[in-house]
Amino acid sequence: MRLMKPAIVALMAAICTALPAAAGDERRLVFGCICDDTQDLRDRQGLVIDYLASVLSDIPGLTIDSARLPDIPAMSAAINAGKVDFVSETPLAAWGIIDRTNAEITFRERRHGVTAYHSLIIASEKSGVKKLEDLVGKVVAFEGPGSTSAFLFPLSMLRGEGLQTVELASPSDPVPAGKIGYIFTHEDGAAARYIADGKAVAGALSDEDWASPRAEAQMARVRMKVIAKSEPLLRAVTLLRRDMDPALKARLITALGNMHDDPEGWQALRDYNRVRRFDRADEAILADMERMRVYYERVKDRVG
Repeated sequence: MRLMKPAIVALMAAICTALPAAAGDERRLVFGCICDDTQDLRDRQGLVIDYLASVLSDIPGLTIDSARLPDIPAMSAAINAGKVDFVSETPLAAWGIIDRTNAEITFRERRHGVTAYHSLIIASEKSGVKKLEDLVGKVVAFEGPGSTSAFLFPLSMLRGEGLQTVELASPSDPVPAGKIGYIFTHEDGAAARYIADGKAVAGALSDEDWASPRAEAQMARVRMKVIAKSEPLLRAVTLLRRDMDPALKARLITALGNMHDDPEGWQALRDYNRVRRFDRADEAILADMERMRVYYERVKDRVG
């Protein structure tokens, strides 16, 4: 008899601990999230769950729960085990889940009132850097391993130009010959400060952060320049488990798709993640996600 590897045992134990248990033949919907198990997130997920529970209250025996899991492998295992039914994620994380499960793209999310945004790579006006190739041998500041707009997309942009990158432990570490070194600031919107302080020559952020009224963004717009801008990038999508009960799945899709038309639903969306509405995935949205897959394939070693 083959023994399970310790890592697999630990993963399954984590899933069982994080997910609510089913009771008898009770029908359940579970809203998944790759996130820390904080009270704030529990409260925000709870607003959507409470709304869905109200709208779907005519379904006998239905309970709606949430599950917060630490990473893409854990979420994928939960979906494959039928323990998570739907999850909201950014495009690259969504592709990481789709690659491992039978989940399907069901909605595009309009967050902060927009469906798409851009990743920017910026550099000091005095650096002499004019294009991405000029970053070879230099240090770039990214926000953190989990950031989509300020790490994964810009990293994919660099790799898409055939440029080699390497993570550094500190800004003072030497950059290997022929490569671009990168460090993590672990702070939201700190790339401009790292550039100003001489810790990095370039950095990455979203166009929304670039246009922010915050002091760091204002300083960046005066002292720095954009050297690369991504194509429009989808904000977020909602995935549903493909093998859900068809009738229950249809009701869930209708409920989510109509939330923005209901004052209580609109408020729940706004408080959850500043989502304005869920747009049903059509051919154009699916084509946009296919474009996102190109970015994902370049950085899949860093996704999840």
